[in-house]
Amino acid sequence: MAETLTDFGRKVAEVVLAPPAIALHRLVTAEADRVPGLGQTFFDYGPGRGNAILADYLRGQCEAGVIDVPDPLLSSVQLFQAMLGGPQMRLLTNAPAPGPEEVEASIANAVETFLHGAVPRAAATVPAR
Repeated sequence: MAETLTDFGRKVAEVVLAPPAIALHRLVTAEADRVPGLGQTFFDYGPGRGNAILADYLRGQCEAGVIDVPDPLLSSVQLFQAMLGGPQMRLLTNAPAPGPEEVEASIANAVETFLHGAVPRAAATVPAR
């Protein structure tokens, strides 16, 4: 799973962190209040579609007994944000651009945390639901 999620993060990073995507995101954000439906359409065909693809993968992993997440869609949104939210926000706000190593580290850390949590490995137990 780690390899699949990391590859997904890299592929999404190529798209959402590219200058044309950042420019489009800025434009949609600036015009969404003025143009009814613009923001929803952008979301549906951009982030919403990516989240649905990742959620389907996570749902399949749940059904296979590999992971156990109560809401695959919510988990996909959170994982995406953990992977690329920081680098994307920096680009959207003209803060110093992250380098490739930084993007890779963000993806790797998000995948590691998603798959293994943040508790010390020796103390890791599955909490009761």
